[in-house]
Amino acid sequence: MEEIWKDVISYEGIYEVSNLGRVRSINTGRKKPLKPLLGNNGYFKINLYKDKKMSAINIHRLVAIAFIINDGNKKQVNHIDGNKINNNVDNLEWVTDSENQKHSYDIGLKVGRKGTSHHNCKITEETVIKIRELWNTGEYVQREIAEIIGINTNNVWKIINGVRWKHI
Repeated sequence: MEEIWKDVISYEGIYEVSNLGRVRSINTGRKKPLKPLLGNNGYFKINLYKDKKMSAINIHRLVAIAFIINDGNKKQVNHIDGNKINNNVDNLEWVTDSENQKHSYDIGLKVGRKGTSHHNCKITEETVIKIRELWNTGEYVQREIAEIIGINTNNVWKIINGVRWKHI
């Protein structure tokens, strides 16, 4: 892919960003790409200076602003391959927060918490197994199981029918 350079918005005549995710200073005459910094959040950033003020800006945002049309006025830039340091324009897209979150689960960057690791968990895996064993005997109705275990009938129904704790 041919490298294309465009002015960084608000830093015209000072810095340029490329479609390959590199940034360079153009007012020094050197036009050599600057070395990016790896931020605590795992994204490459660059320190840009203007009027004796420094701003640390994520490089993927600079690339998206310069090269990707944002018709939907979306606020976040997503790395399609999940690699936070791959700032090639072909790997970036404008997304909403919910689209970004969904993407992170879809590609496995985030995993939903299940069972006792979930923050709302009130019972254990052993209790779930006990509920299903009691139900499978055919001797108990859901209300009785709920009384034995100490949870509400609706939760017993959801456990028996695999709505909750389906991974057990």
